Amino acid sequence: MGWVVTRPGPRDAARLARVAAVGVALGLAACGAASGGSADDLEVTEAWAAEADEVAAVYLTITNGGDADRLVGASAAGVGAVSLMGGGGADAGAHPAGSRPVDLAVPPGTTELAPGGRHLMLDGLRAPLRPGDRLPLTLELERAGARTVEVEVLGWDAVVDRLSETGTARDGAAEGATPEARTARDGAAEGATPEARTPEDEP
Repeated sequence: MGWVVTRPGPRDAARLARVAAVGVALGLAACGAASGGSADDLEVTEAWAAEADEVAAVYLTITNGGDADRLVGASAAGVGAVSLMGGGGADAGAHPAGSRPVDLAVPPGTTELAPGGRHLMLDGLRAPLRPGDRLPLTLELERAGARTVEVEVLGWDAVVDRLSETGTARDGAAEGATPEARTARDGAAEGATPEARTPEDEP
């Protein structure tokens, strides 16, 4: 007895279409898993800056749970320009002609912009940053796209406390400190905790 091939009815055709759609969705999900995750796996957190009048350094943490990415730009309302600076003693803000003001590899894992290392410099503040202010900062990444984070503005007492708690200490912030930051840092030397003091502070 031979097989009889019949044309599927409307109900069968709809079922087949649903099965095909599910198969495509599963295939795309498998591809996403094989590629190491989606762009949504990238987070920007713990953004802060010290109070400032004209220039401020921003520190933050980027957590990348996906593939390697690259930070290629940054902007904030009320700021003339944002540039990447610091890191290994090199001034990443001294940009050769044609280069980008912000250009930083963001590998899988955690990338920190911290005092004593790389940081984002906000130049030309149109209004002073005061303790308690929150400044929206948008980062542009090649793979993940735009990520906006609120930068918490701290007073100098809070900055000294934070540096002491994280073990960065006062002089660890010297490379990225604005003139105001250095003045406040040095003014806090007398009352600094033992962890925040450096050998040169000791009698």
